[in-house]
Amino acid sequence: MSRFNSLLSNANLFVRSLKPQLSLDFGSSYTRVMIDQKIVWHQPTLLAWHSHNHHVVAIGDRANNLIGKTPQYIQLVSPVRQGVIVELDSAKFYLKVMVNQLRQAKKLNQWLPAKCRLSVPASSSPLELEQFQESLNQAGIKVEQLVNKTKAVVALKELAQINQTHGVIDLGAQTVDVGIFVGQELIKAVTLTTVNGDDFTRVVIEQALAEYDLVIGWAVAREVKHQLGSVMNLKTDKLEVMTVRGKHAKSHLVTAVRVQSSSFQVKFQQLAKVLISELAEVINELPAEVATQLQEQGFYLIGGSSQLRGWSMVLQEALGMPFILSKSPQIDLVRGLASVK
Repeated sequence: MSRFNSLLSNANLFVRSLKPQLSLDFGSSYTRVMIDQKIVWHQPTLLAWHSHNHHVVAIGDRANNLIGKTPQYIQLVSPVRQGVIVELDSAKFYLKVMVNQLRQAKKLNQWLPAKCRLSVPASSSPLELEQFQESLNQAGIKVEQLVNKTKAVVALKELAQINQTHGVIDLGAQTVDVGIFVGQELIKAVTLTTVNGDDFTRVVIEQALAEYDLVIGWAVAREVKHQLGSVMNLKTDKLEVMTVRGKHAKSHLVTAVRVQSSSFQVKFQQLAKVLISELAEVINELPAEVATQLQEQGFYLIGGSSQLRGWSMVLQEALGMPFILSKSPQIDLVRGLASVK
């Protein structure tokens, strides 16, 4: 009997290896997939669609490379906005192509369906959750578990041992997800959409045009944001400069301009103040004893927008509690999903 049980156990392990567990972060800006503790997909959530022939031209990085270079019949579609699916067909096509590419790369079995854990915003309605599941099912992925974004993060090894009141903030491209925990128990979850990472990118585009007569695209603006952007009040001797290429607004000629970080500093600080005000409201709504304990442990910051310089310092000064920036803010969510039990 013991030998039979051993054979059965080995058979189950073999079957599980054929149907790997995916951890999927299908985000507004990026889609990330982890299989067996390895990131196998980390590309923009963007699809290029041929409107005449009705087929997918490219997804992910390849679609992103087409920005500003496409004829009118090629449409660039972002199927996920503010954390929820808004283009159901585009989401389905994106996921289908992604799965096919993973199978071609032998990351997934060619014949058997995969199963996944999927991260979702706290604000997702039943209909929005149903749309996530439907899109994934049509792409050949069975959703076995829906996990709140911040709940996934506290499954990380570095957070799993905390037994006091603490918080997680995911500063994303289009949403800010906030979770308050006592140990591993989620007691409050909020999704904020008033200020997000894309707002900072738009500031760069607007200021480049207003101050330098320079027209730049989204990808260039993101690069400028991450290199020069700061939510702190920088001293004059700490201001930075970078060369940015774009089109001159009047001559339409390609030109290079030396852009200063001071061009965006004031508006970045204004956006930060709005977000801080919203976070303060979330904290003020907590019971007094929970808020008091939270002041000791503070928050863990993840998300691509958390990489703007100064967030930890500005938040700590404004809200009077520790804010710890993750060392791997872009992939912590999908890493945590892989650790959820």
